[in-house]
Amino acid sequence: MKKIIIFFIILLIFIFLFDNKILSYFFSKKISNWTEYNSKINISKINYFKGELEIDKIKINNTKNIKSGIFDANLIFIDFDFLSLFSNLIIINQVTIIDPVFYFDIKTQNNNTKLNKRNIIDNINITDNSKKIYPSKKKDKNFLISNLSIKNSKAIIKYKKNIKDLNINLSNITFSNVGNAGKEKGNNFQHYKDVFRFILSDIFFKIPNYELRELIKKNYKIR
Repeated sequence: MKKIIIFFIILLIFIFLFDNKILSYFFSKKISNWTEYNSKINISKINYFKGELEIDKIKINNTKNIKSGIFDANLIFIDFDFLSLFSNLIIINQVTIIDPVFYFDIKTQNNNTKLNKRNIIDNINITDNSKKIYPSKKKDKNFLISNLSIKNSKAIIKYKKNIKDLNINLSNITFSNVGNAGKEKGNNFQHYKDVFRFILSDIFFKIPNYELRELIKKNYKIR
């Protein structure tokens, strides 16, 4: 109880003394830890006690493997559970992402042009052969998004055999229980990389390049 009270006091001081730029830096670091990618966000509005957060800019990039953009958006509305900030699992009730862009950069290793498995890499590491088990974290906070709504999104696919990047408009999508939560929810959640797999499935039949479609079909879990 003493630790909770001390944390609450520190949080109140943090809320009232620091501006949105410092909060943006703090949350950028936290999102980078959660996603394992380099993340930058700008918080335009926040109300802790109402559990409301508005982000007017977010960029997520991969600085390892394939150095490439992964995701960006200019408007995100978040409704979160304030009391969950004091637990090991942050509950986010609703996330609404407006006009996001998803980037898929797909390459063959060692200039191998064959479409067999295990010779494909991408900027998100979501091929079947790269799939791994995500263990629960013991010392860091986990998060769980109860409802994730993505509106007016599009995907940009980079593939070296295409002269131009493919720009594909996506359907409005809704997900439930997305995050990196572990034993607190009995592993009953979708990892954020599974969300990217689902989005890739959504654009699969919209890809005009037959060879690229075959490559995706053989190397990714397409529903």
